Amino acid sequence: MAGAVGWGGAGTVGSVAWDVGEVVVLREVLGGRIRSARPLRVVADSPAGFAGYLTPRSTVMWPRLVGEEQSQTPDQGWRLRREEWQGPGCLFVIPAGAAYAVVRFLDRDHDRPVGWKVDFMAPPRVGAVSLDTLDWAFDLLVDADATTWTSKDEDDLAQLCRVGLLDPQDQVVLALARAEVTEALATRTGPFAAWADWRADPTWKALELPTGWDQLPPTATTEDQATASVLARGGAVVHPVTAEPGRAGPHPGVVARSGRGVRLLDAAGRVWLDADLADGTLLHGHAHPAVVEAVTRQATLALATGLLHEGQVTVAEAVVARFSPVERVLTCASGVDAWRTAVELTRRASGRSTVAAWHAPIDDGDVLLLPTDGAQAAARLAIAAGRLAAVVVDPLVLATLDEACDGSDGGPDGQSRGGPDGPSGRTRLVETLARLAVSGTRLVADERRTLGAGPAGGCARLGLAVDLVVLGESLFGGLPGGLVGGATSLLSAGDPLGTAGVAPNPLATSAALETLRQADGRTLDRTEARAQRLRQAWGAGGLGNVARLPAGASVATLRAAGVLVGVDGSVHVATVADDDDINALLMAAKDTACT
Repeated sequence: MAGAVGWGGAGTVGSVAWDVGEVVVLREVLGGRIRSARPLRVVADSPAGFAGYLTPRSTVMWPRLVGEEQSQTPDQGWRLRREEWQGPGCLFVIPAGAAYAVVRFLDRDHDRPVGWKVDFMAPPRVGAVSLDTLDWAFDLLVDADATTWTSKDEDDLAQLCRVGLLDPQDQVVLALARAEVTEALATRTGPFAAWADWRADPTWKALELPTGWDQLPPTATTEDQATASVLARGGAVVHPVTAEPGRAGPHPGVVARSGRGVRLLDAAGRVWLDADLADGTLLHGHAHPAVVEAVTRQATLALATGLLHEGQVTVAEAVVARFSPVERVLTCASGVDAWRTAVELTRRASGRSTVAAWHAPIDDGDVLLLPTDGAQAAARLAIAAGRLAAVVVDPLVLATLDEACDGSDGGPDGQSRGGPDGPSGRTRLVETLARLAVSGTRLVADERRTLGAGPAGGCARLGLAVDLVVLGESLFGGLPGGLVGGATSLLSAGDPLGTAGVAPNPLATSAALETLRQADGRTLDRTEARAQRLRQAWGAGGLGNVARLPAGASVATLRAAGVLVGVDGSVHVATVADDDDINALLMAAKDTACT
């Protein structure tokens, strides 16, 4: 039994007492997952409380985001990474029943006191080889002689309160603990007096985590249950979003927490290789540093204006310069609003009502959904020609229409070639679209997923002349925003739905400008070359930075292997993806028998 060192208080930290010299793990546990683990050599364990020492260079498990930054608060998500403790020696002193640990810092090389810190946390629970708690983020930094102190991470504490990880009762406990610590500092009592002269034994070696450090009680929640808990909470308060007609819904059971580049961290701590990229809207991947910097800079200036602002004008100028036949633009709150606005503009201009598309965010009874067979789509359009206000063309769909339908061979640019019996279905479709355009049907380019198809968009890449261009969240770096561009005469009807013409959020326009800057020709060419590796390996089509899984490939099987792809079989290659990421995609497809 440990030799007791008394410093006031009563009771015990828990029901188990450890001997001096044993190794105990101080763990953070939340939602059935371990958030951190630090091995402590037991220095004292008595009715007054517990004390344990973290030796420099010991092995710890630390919470990291996918970009390797430390996860500051649990709501960011985390994955555990095994590391060597690079900090000073740390003596953790936990009074019985306390909602804090007083930490004495000792110089890692000379064992001299260098200061104190108070970590406020849930009162620890005793496990077989562990003390389990959850850090409440808020700390006090105390100088070496415990005469002055400052608070730290109050913003992180506020965030934990906002997301409900500190309920009102916890907040009361924290306030009482803070008052107790402040009193002990003011009177130089408690751990600050009892442990001021303590030193570590210089012969102590760095510690390894003991066997069983990662074992949780049978009653603890599993990782899958942690995800289920979030889904259940969402199901109680969030109305489910219905997918667009002709499109599938999101990935079931995946709850995102954070992302960096082409890696996504979910609520269960799993790291995914993300080739879905929010349905292709994240051309530059998650949290691209330049986009983050632009948005952060704008956030310090204004979050919203409600007025015409310079960012809106600059984005419009960039779109006019880049996309043909855009002369003017209407800005919208989202890509869906932009799609709807474009449709209503064509209805007003033509006096007709029917709109044909391969997928649509509206179903007003007069939307003709087209099949993914070029010849059949051409036939349906020909039948409806007299009542068609517009055909909304998704270039990604157009580029891959016939790869598995008419026996034609998909070329390197994703365009199918004519078979021995005549032109391909796509050729027939393009010819039909040209005839419709002559007869007054408007062609609308839905570029919401094809910003990476080329500087002027996917339809221009495929040689298709259009009347209107619809851009969405991919232009705005994944933030809400939309835009309709076209000839001045066609946009003269103004805002047919009353949802356009609103100045987009300055944060979104900042993200849009940086997204366009990063999407230069050289970058898009490099990204397309990587997507082309996938298209060639899979013998499938695609366009620009997008490849399609081969026929028979299982999206669900890839998901089980830790890879997210589009639910419609599209694989989006971010501009920040490298050759290793492409190799990982190829290997995952091979291992899951997708090729």
